[in-house]
Amino acid sequence: GEVDTRNDDYWPVRGTLVRLKSWFFGGDRSFQRYLLNWSWYAPVRGEQVVLATNVNGCGATGDAPFWALCSIGAGRGGLRGYTQGRYRDTVMTTEQAELRYHTAGRFGATAFAGMGQVAPNFGDIFSAKVLPAAGLGVRYQLTKNYPMHIRLDTAWGRDGALFYFGVSEAY
Repeated sequence: GEVDTRNDDYWPVRGTLVRLKSWFFGGDRSFQRYLLNWSWYAPVRGEQVVLATNVNGCGATGDAPFWALCSIGAGRGGLRGYTQGRYRDTVMTTEQAELRYHTAGRFGATAFAGMGQVAPNFGDIFSAKVLPAAGLGVRYQLTKNYPMHIRLDTAWGRDGALFYFGVSEAY
């Protein structure tokens, strides 16, 4: 299911986006995977400076194979600064915040920070190793009429720095 109260799909200034997904695998449903993604947006200074936050939770149950486990750095809203798949287990959480700035023209910038954790079960997630991340990015608006951006981000995690190039915001 999905609930979307954002004022814009490309450059939301206010509102919330919540997504809950579930997958059931195998003829006998031998394992399942659940994902909760919540993003919240608030103006700090008009539409030029926006605070964007994102929280993800993932759980895999049953006899989930390696490829179906929850992974830090995976998917939309994934924690930047970590290679997808290096930190994975049956339970995962990530929390991140981003301050987005857009000029009166077509350029913008962002600063972000967050953390994530993985654990073999829900009870262990709060004592699991914290994986911090932070970074900076630049934005370029592709068209004058729609605030769709190309982004280039540099993020630092526990294992070093990674570069990201994409179209649209990270979340």
